[in-house]
Amino acid sequence: MGGSIEPGVIECVLGGLQAARFRPGASIFAIHRVLPESVSPSNGEPEDELLRPRPTFCFHDRLTAVRVSILALGLALLPLAAEGDVPMPGTQPADFQDQTADPRYAPFSPSRACKPCHGEFAEENYEAHDTWKGSMMGNAARDPLFLAALSVADADSPGSGDFCIRCHAPEAWLEGRSDPPDGSALLADDDGVTCHFCHRLVDEDPDGLDESVPYAGNARYFVARESMMRGPYDDVTTAPHGTTQSAYHGQAILCGLCHDVSNPLVPWRDEDGAEIAPEFPLQRTYTEWLRSAFAAEGASCQSCHMPAFSGTACNVSGTPARDDVYTHALDGANTWMPDVLTLLYDEALDRADAWAAAKENATAMLRRSALVAFETLPASAEPGSTLDLEVRVTNMSGHKLPTGYPEGRRMWLEVAITDATGRAVLESGTWDESTSSRLEDEQLRAYEARHGVRGEPGPHFILNDTIVSDTRIPPRGFAPEDGDGVHPVGRDYGDRAGGYRDHDVAPYVAALPCEIAGPLTIRVRLLQQTISREHVEFLRDDQSTSLGQERGATLYDAWERTGRAAPVVVNEITQDVPVSEAEGAGACVPDGGTGPDGGRGDGCCSVSPGADAGHGWVTFVLFGVMIAVRARRARRRRNE
Repeated sequence: MGGSIEPGVIECVLGGLQAARFRPGASIFAIHRVLPESVSPSNGEPEDELLRPRPTFCFHDRLTAVRVSILALGLALLPLAAEGDVPMPGTQPADFQDQTADPRYAPFSPSRACKPCHGEFAEENYEAHDTWKGSMMGNAARDPLFLAALSVADADSPGSGDFCIRCHAPEAWLEGRSDPPDGSALLADDDGVTCHFCHRLVDEDPDGLDESVPYAGNARYFVARESMMRGPYDDVTTAPHGTTQSAYHGQAILCGLCHDVSNPLVPWRDEDGAEIAPEFPLQRTYTEWLRSAFAAEGASCQSCHMPAFSGTACNVSGTPARDDVYTHALDGANTWMPDVLTLLYDEALDRADAWAAAKENATAMLRRSALVAFETLPASAEPGSTLDLEVRVTNMSGHKLPTGYPEGRRMWLEVAITDATGRAVLESGTWDESTSSRLEDEQLRAYEARHGVRGEPGPHFILNDTIVSDTRIPPRGFAPEDGDGVHPVGRDYGDRAGGYRDHDVAPYVAALPCEIAGPLTIRVRLLQQTISREHVEFLRDDQSTSLGQERGATLYDAWERTGRAAPVVVNEITQDVPVSEAEGAGACVPDGGTGPDGGRGDGCCSVSPGADAGHGWVTFVLFGVMIAVRARRARRRRNE
């Protein structure tokens, strides 16, 4: 770096960063890189003392201090951002680093310490510890999909892994195990979102410096200094640990800490490369909910994902029975990962029952998430004609359907029409078990988000800057705002009244052959898949480090051994449609058959010459044009 930095400027920068609660480690490291060459202590202070962040200001206005601090570092330390060092407000690892020298923050207790009181005491499985240990949040740090994706991201943007670990293993992050940022310092005992971490979250800055708390998104969390467990009750008297009531723990914004994620290293761009916003929206589950009718009606994330049971919250004598004891299963849509966790970790952790329950709960939640029905369906079908139908999929969840991690997570409609002999008349969205792939076709109706770079779809999560398409179904009462990053892309969900529909209507056209045997059976299934074959293979192959190669191979082997993440049926409907006989001179004639007057058929779906042979070929051409027009209309409606 050229030029010099005056000591006073450095002190102001560090003071501003301290006020903003940015990550001290990154800031000090950056100053250390330039100070020995350009700055000498002018007042006899030791260099380390000069560099220590101080809660002092060189500006009269706090916001100005923060802005100037960011600007100064942005100009002087451009290589730092390029390396993926991501400063964020919130409680920092430095607060937990040296417990003996400065025990400002009480150390975390392991989640297994909660088991004696909060596990294995109720006949109905609702206990906090027992349901948490099977959840995806309770296993977020050991999730092999996360670890493989972490390796790719940190290789694509060195240092960015720290950003991922902050959400998936917050306790480990706070205790300094995100260094190195590839996750190699994580321990076998690191679960993920732990009991003690979550129940120490607060909606204020313990130092009283940051007035913007609470935040939503990017794991900008604040942790209480004392080991006081926070929850919904104000009358806990039997607990062996300190407790206090916390309204924050019943609010969706707490979940929004990690369920809204923006990439601070990459700007959001349109397909032409023009910048839309400084940060690319990776995931927006919280904002999807925030812009829905569910938020307006007071239905929080906890309302669905932590349902209440009747019982006691712990097994300590004297604990009162309640009607609002909340399960900590935190059910979502991941029905595949519990099988993988059982395969990889059950011998060490003995959680097979918990993971089996998590899979069962996720399957049940999926089936509650959507309704499938026929929007239009003909009363009968005629050989040689076309059959038009429409399928309605209604989103019953409080966010997009599906939501969350976009890479490989998807839903789609599988439509099959067969006649009485089992002959396929139409197949769309077919799942090929032999290749573990979804077969593509012109009428495929999928619900998924696809991100990419400059408009080109790609799986490099940390490099993507463009929402190429987002055809997921909005929630009820959806009202996004500019800059949210949640607007549909590539499909029109407008309700023609200025709002958005919470459902999709998918059109299908089937050309019926002449030799069909009635009735026709129409089966529609809405399928959901946690991850696609293509993405698993990408994570296996796109690894530049030995650790990444090992993680990619582990994920792929587990995928092979657990059913290859086959899709789950969310909902399905079946309907029979009778087949009527063709009428008139243009009656359909099977291959090699003859018409009612002895005219020779020209093949499947040909027409009889009838009384006026001169019009037979015209009818045939018009019939073909009709099919083409209807197919074109169907394609246009699918793109709406």
